[in-house]
Amino acid sequence: MWLQWPRRVATTSEPGRSRLSPRARLVTVIVGVLAAAGLMVALNWTSLTTTPASVLSAEGRPESRDLTLYFGSCLLDYTVSVDETDDEVRVLILLDAARINACPEIAAIENVVLKEPLGDRTLIDVSRDAAVPVNEPLPR
Repeated sequence: MWLQWPRRVATTSEPGRSRLSPRARLVTVIVGVLAAAGLMVALNWTSLTTTPASVLSAEGRPESRDLTLYFGSCLLDYTVSVDETDDEVRVLILLDAARINACPEIAAIENVVLKEPLGDRTLIDVSRDAAVPVNEPLPR
């Protein structure tokens, strides 16, 4: 049967020593690849298929819950997550890295609605762990 547990066979060049048969080596390689794949899933596959984007600038008013973020997107799909505290608004933008090779740095715009007005809270770009200045939007 092909899927039997690997067995060792003796060689004529090395009496008393054994090596894995070609079939056993193949089974060992397949088991190793499957174990590595399971480890990648266990270590959070998302972190291997996404890359953070830096927030280039932001617009908003202290009394408003609306915030406009400008960031480099490489024309890729992305997700935006916002975490609000009393002192900070932390923003993380993740790009779908499956297609990133050499890409043009194209600015993208994302409008987010905060749970509470921005007030005097600091906007933090989580990808750089840096404060981002929030500019007043231009009058329309």
